[in-house]
Amino acid sequence: MLLSVLFQILTLLPPTPEWETIPADEAYRAEVRALAIESIWSDSRLQRLHIATSSQERVLAEFLRRGSDVEVRLAALLSAGTEGDSKLGHALWRRAAQGFDEARVLACLLAPASVPAEALPSLAWIASDPRRSLPQRAAACARLLDAGVLTAWPLANAILRTGTTSDHHESFADWRRGGRYELPKRILLLSIEDLLERHQLPASDFEPNAAWAAQEDSLAVLGAAIQGISSHGPTLNSSIRSWRALLLQKERGQPVAIRAFRLLQP
Repeated sequence: MLLSVLFQILTLLPPTPEWETIPADEAYRAEVRALAIESIWSDSRLQRLHIATSSQERVLAEFLRRGSDVEVRLAALLSAGTEGDSKLGHALWRRAAQGFDEARVLACLLAPASVPAEALPSLAWIASDPRRSLPQRAAACARLLDAGVLTAWPLANAILRTGTTSDHHESFADWRRGGRYELPKRILLLSIEDLLERHQLPASDFEPNAAWAAQEDSLAVLGAAIQGISSHGPTLNSSIRSWRALLLQKERGQPVAIRAFRLLQP
């Protein structure tokens, strides 16, 4: 079943980048592989190995495609800040969709600095897929907000409201499930704060570890602010291959495709 789901989402992805004309930096490959087997990745090592050339980008793309889980996470970390429509950006979007390992998916979803229109169908699919963990869905939803897809706000709002109401009258949160809701909320909050800043709106005072009543009050204010933003995000573009693929799966009645399509509609 999971293999079938992964095959379906692959049709929504940008094409696999071609690197034949760019030689791989073998010395860089050896350094990345050596760091991957270490238990601690120091900031200085990470900064020194952050991509600087196209030959190094090719190495990271190859790790993303065929590396171990640790190598994939490290490659995504070293790719942080790359443009989403670049060859390496395309490799990150593809790797994020090709599996359900939470750490790997999150690293790949959050690495690109920008979100191109051709990546939106796969992001909407991940955000809409109930088989994926809440942090994965939150990260995909956050990237939709980064791209100006404000129709993703209802889903973001629903994720921000997850948790327990048992601490309604307490002065602090009292999660009984090991804090499982904090990570997806904080991922979303980063993109929401960027969204507010882009539209010259005051920062939100929403705090995922606040008392439940305080979270509800903050979300009411936040929701009103976001609903007042004029949406100028990407709209349906049937000339883009990934959008055509989403439309085709929607027409075939694929449940996740239907939800993903609705998520992208104004």
